[in-house]
Amino acid sequence: MKTYKVNVLSVNFHSGTLRLSDEQYKSRSHALEATKVKGEYRILKSVQFKRGEEIGYDGEVGKAQAADLVPVEEKRGPGRPPKE
Repeated sequence: MKTYKVNVLSVNFHSGTLRLSDEQYKSRSHALEATKVKGEYRILKSVQFKRGEEIGYDGEVGKAQAADLVPVEEKRGPGRPPKE
């Protein structure tokens, strides 16, 4: 799962799995279902995120969304491979 920052006024996701903070989940809980992994949720109905929000997303980012989302480099210690 890759982490992205929303770079436009808003962006919508219609399917896939998201990694969200508790606060992000609370305002969208009606459209999401918790998975077995803490902090990860399956999208049941379209969800929207506003500029500046960071989310984890496991789906493919299409060409249209690629300009709307900026990949976030995860901080890691020396010699550690990046997480996927």
